[in-house]
Amino acid sequence: MLSLSSTVKSSLATSLRRASPAGASAAFIRCSSSIPVAGRSLSPRTSSRPSPSPSLLAPAHARSMSALAESAERPAPDKVLVDIADYIHGFTDYSPLALDTARLCLIDTIGCGLEALRFEHCRRLLGPVVEGTIVPNGTKVPGTNYQLDPIRGAFNIGTIIRWLDFNDCFLAAEWGHPSDNLGAILAVADH
Repeated sequence: MLSLSSTVKSSLATSLRRASPAGASAAFIRCSSSIPVAGRSLSPRTSSRPSPSPSLLAPAHARSMSALAESAERPAPDKVLVDIADYIHGFTDYSPLALDTARLCLIDTIGCGLEALRFEHCRRLLGPVVEGTIVPNGTKVPGTNYQLDPIRGAFNIGTIIRWLDFNDCFLAAEWGHPSDNLGAILAVADH
């Protein structure tokens, strides 16, 4: 047990008596005065600040974790998510021009990625975070021997495919390049 000098004990007891609420018992004050924490007592202190209004406090059901565990039922997906999934899975009437454009974008992307491997600054950014790490069945980075986790694979593929692209293509009113998304898409597709 921690031993305190009589001066420290007396000082703590006096501080506790001053700071304790009017109804606090002497036993509580004596017990608390023997347990200082970082130079302060554990006794509650009165404050000049008013208590928060009950309307500002979270409802009782939101203050407990049990409210989260009451239902194991999966919530319905967002309407936007459902609309995107329906569009992707339901749309099959791609025009020949759309398919040719997608094919050209993919070939251009892979070509830029392979050419970027000739640049040392680009190659320095590639590979696992921890040297020698191998992820079985991981994402393969084109033109390298790296097999990485999907996140690091997406970064590596994104790095090589965008290294030489200078936003050389404008297919819509937005500024994005077609290959901006392909690093993550190819990494997940390979994983």
